[in-house]
Amino acid sequence: MARLILIALVAVAAFTMLPGVATEWLVARGYMVRSADGSLLSAQSTEGNTRTAAPTHANYNGVRRAVLKPGPGEHFLARAHINSKVVEAMIDTGATMVALTYEDARRLGLRLDSQDFRFGVQTANGTVRYARTRIRSIRIDQVEVKNLDVIVAPKGALGMTLIGMSFLGKLKTFRMERGRLVLES
Repeated sequence: MARLILIALVAVAAFTMLPGVATEWLVARGYMVRSADGSLLSAQSTEGNTRTAAPTHANYNGVRRAVLKPGPGEHFLARAHINSKVVEAMIDTGATMVALTYEDARRLGLRLDSQDFRFGVQTANGTVRYARTRIRSIRIDQVEVKNLDVIVAPKGALGMTLIGMSFLGKLKTFRMERGRLVLES
């Protein structure tokens, strides 16, 4: 009788944990996404969303993760927390550095003089003078990189902050998985 009760208790414990484990597995693999209020949605039901792609995440086996779905124009847009302030940014694997817009740099409290814009950067529109600075951290969902050198574009020269390889290269991995960009640290 004691053995039967023990088996029943183990079964009850297993069946109560199973939905949470299954949910995290589905989120981690991109089959489901978490909305801003924490509720779960089928990944397919969010395909038509044209707003900034909100990352989904799972801290699965100690891995910090962000999963970004493509936004308008199939670009991967993210709500990045730079020095703890929210900045809308685009993930750009073709950019060598993180490049802040002048306007975002001002909102972050970075004060730059015209003399700071002395570093030539080759862009599609020719050479542009950027400023260099260091920021405390960039976090996208659970993925964070600290003490990062970035460049700042002159006023009006860049339409959106770009998260480039200086951030991505410090991650454990970044990859495409079922049409989504997965960042892991």
